[in-house]
Amino acid sequence: MRLPLMSSLALVVEKDDSTRKLLVVVLSRFGYEVDAVVNGKDALVLLASIDYDLMVFDLMIPGASGEDLLDWLVQHRPAAIERAMVLSSVPRLQLEQVRDWYPKARVIRKPFELHELIDFANAVRREDPERSISTTGQFARRSIIAGAKTGLLVRRDGSDVSLIHQFGYDPRTLEPWFPLSTGAPVPLCKCLRDGRAQWLASLAVAVPEFPHLAQIWQSNESHALATVPLIRDGQVVGAAGWSFREPRAFDEQEQRAFTAIAEDASPLLDTM
Repeated sequence: MRLPLMSSLALVVEKDDSTRKLLVVVLSRFGYEVDAVVNGKDALVLLASIDYDLMVFDLMIPGASGEDLLDWLVQHRPAAIERAMVLSSVPRLQLEQVRDWYPKARVIRKPFELHELIDFANAVRREDPERSISTTGQFARRSIIAGAKTGLLVRRDGSDVSLIHQFGYDPRTLEPWFPLSTGAPVPLCKCLRDGRAQWLASLAVAVPEFPHLAQIWQSNESHALATVPLIRDGQVVGAAGWSFREPRAFDEQEQRAFTAIAEDASPLLDTM
């Protein structure tokens, strides 16, 4: 299933809060819907799911560098490199090297003039009403923008739990786990058994109930977890789960947001 997307869509990957907010405000004012993230790993997941109209990268970002993002584009979506802009304060020599390695990208040193961003954004804008994002792409996109680093959808098949979709994980990490038994002592299975969402705001909350998973969570840098059951006709048919790099408050607004993300992705249980 694919959902239509009428607006021009931009990806901003910037670790500095004030610069990131400025880029979002400016690009939004000039007609872009903006996905803004801090971590390069999140950006790689988004790039794999979505063909952005405009991409603005810093070079010095956590998780994966701006050069890693440019390398990914060259390898997997080479035509898109012309819609990539690098904004960075790295030394001039390093920036010149980036210009040499990626001649089709626009490379600018900070501080920059806003007209440089605006002119580039207008020049690369694509008017394509047929553009769309898959349901799996929207699940990853909305989850990451809401703060998750990984996510998955599972379906209840009798006494087994089958993996339907995931983002952010090394597939080799998940393969040994599935199919799971609904009785397995893990948060997703507890969510399926109880039919209730779990909002595990930190490892201090999660580990006492699931001590055998502490080392895995720590090695994966997962410091908060959430699970939401998917219910049809009074029956729990599946669940969505996420992990986060930092502890989360999971206030009422966040709980509603992730519940909506799970419910909107539930059609995937029928198609995979």
